[in-house]
Order: sequence, then structure tokens, then C-alpha cells
Amino acid sequence: LGQLNMFGRSSPDRAQAELTKADQLAKKLFPPASTEQAFVQFTQGDLAMRQGQTREAIGYFQKAAQNSGNMAPALRLRMLTAAARNMLNQNQAEPAVMLLQPVVSAGNVSDREVMDVTLTYCEALIASNQNDQAISVLSKSVVAASSIETKNRYEMVL
Repeated sequence: LGQLNMFGRSSPDRAQAELTKADQLAKKLFPPASTEQAFVQFTQGDLAMRQGQTREAIGYFQKAAQNSGNMAPALRLRMLTAAARNMLNQNQAEPAVMLLQPVVSAGNVSDREVMDVTLTYCEALIASNQNDQAISVLSKSVVAASSIETKNRYEMVL
């Protein structure tokens, strides 16, 4: 799937054809809510976003979020954060908020991974004019952070 991202930049049609094959294969081999299905859906979202198909991309990202529950928590957060940043780059703040909202308080990951998703979530909140909510999330994150370095970084953003 990583190579599909590279193809998508230079040859979107080829990437789409390869991704369609990957999707069909994943559907045959893995259950719908599998990590493998989620990887395909994240990649479909990335490709759709590159092709200007924002509505379709958001749908793929939402499906991927639903199907990624069995991923390692750190990997899931990275994938969701990347999808939300992709949405923000296309001025889609509300869907980015909805994508990240359920995972902002995720456990079992390092401060750094939580910080990345939290800061992206707050960026989406601010872009959707929810400034007070962003300040609240950041304030709670300062208290919850386990390292001094992370606390300081959150405080700098505040």
C-alpha cells in the first residue's frame, strides 16, 4: 500500500487500479473490521483526497476509523492523525474533528503520539471556530501529560 501512495502522486489511474485490486483481495481474505481492511480504506481516502474527491475521501477515512479498532493503538493514532491532517489541508475541519474526537483521550500510547493527535484535533477545532473547546482540551492535556517536556509543549501552544 505504501507504493500506491507513490503511484498516486505520479500516476493516479495506475494507483486506483492497484488499489481496487488490493481492496478486492482484502475483502476476500479478511473480515470487514480488520486492520488490513482499514489500511486499504486509509489509502483509498488518501488517493481520493489527492484526486479532489473530498466527500469520497471522508467516507473512506470514516470507514477506516471504524475498522481500525484492532490496530496497535500508536499506529491507529498515526493513521487517524494523518487522515485528519489531510482533511484540514482541504479545509474540511468538521469531518477532521469528528474523526479525532473519539480517540483524543486514547490510552496505551506515548505522550508524543497523544500530543500529535491532540494538537491536530485542536487545530481542527480552531478551524471550525470552536476555540473554547480547543483551549479546554489543551488545558486538560497539560494536566494529563506525564513528562515535563510534553507539559511544556502544550503550555507553549496555550
